[in-house]
Amino acid sequence: MVGACLLSLGGGGCSALISSAGKNPDGTQRLPRTTDVAAYRDAVSDRGLIAAHAETPGIDDAKVDLQELVFMGVGYAPTRDTEANVAVLLPLDPATTVATLGGKYVAARTDRVLVAVRADAFYVRSGSTKDALRGVSGGLLVDAYLDPGGYVGVFLGASAGTFAGTLDLGRGEVFDPGAVGLAQVGLTAALGDGPLSLLAEGFLLFGKVDGRFRAARVALVVFALRVHAANFAVDVGWLNPVGDGRGTGDGAPWIALGIRL
Repeated sequence: MVGACLLSLGGGGCSALISSAGKNPDGTQRLPRTTDVAAYRDAVSDRGLIAAHAETPGIDDAKVDLQELVFMGVGYAPTRDTEANVAVLLPLDPATTVATLGGKYVAARTDRVLVAVRADAFYVRSGSTKDALRGVSGGLLVDAYLDPGGYVGVFLGASAGTFAGTLDLGRGEVFDPGAVGLAQVGLTAALGDGPLSLLAEGFLLFGKVDGRFRAARVALVVFALRVHAANFAVDVGWLNPVGDGRGTGDGAPWIALGIRL
């Protein structure tokens, strides 16, 4: 564990991380967990490309995200196990408003696994829709690292909520107002001991169509290369719908920036 810390962070960064781990009941220094090393190595370890992770930015740490250069988010962790965040679409189009507000609490930590609960509220208004989309949701997030250095991780999430307004998924698929669910899965694999990682995520919505609760016909897949350090991260990749005859021509480039303050 300490060897992985030294390899991934260098002596100075590792010393700061070990110090932040606190003391054991007998007064001896507590060694950082695998999850702590992975979090310190990546400034945006509290999220994947789009999906939230169970991790938080850190004790009394804040971070700023800019996704697709138009969607800005700010998060703050007053404690190691809590985080609050808000995100808005930058006002490039006065007719469109997107805003989310959320929080999460890490309910369990082991050396390689984190489990968190989350709650979110969202509001979306576009000039092309008759009414605003608004709703609330809650869910569970699980981060699991497969190796002691925290280089390979699997990230799972499930949430359920309710919404009012118009949720149009395209090609004639419109969810009825009411119950909605989301399942997400992600994978992160570091490329050696350096600052590069490969990330992939998949999302599937569930909702009511003509009164019947079912999965959406289209899932969303995102994959990217991340360049990261303790205080910044940059993602460059591709976002693509899958299913219902969708192909790579329906996708778009994915760019995201993150800074831990």
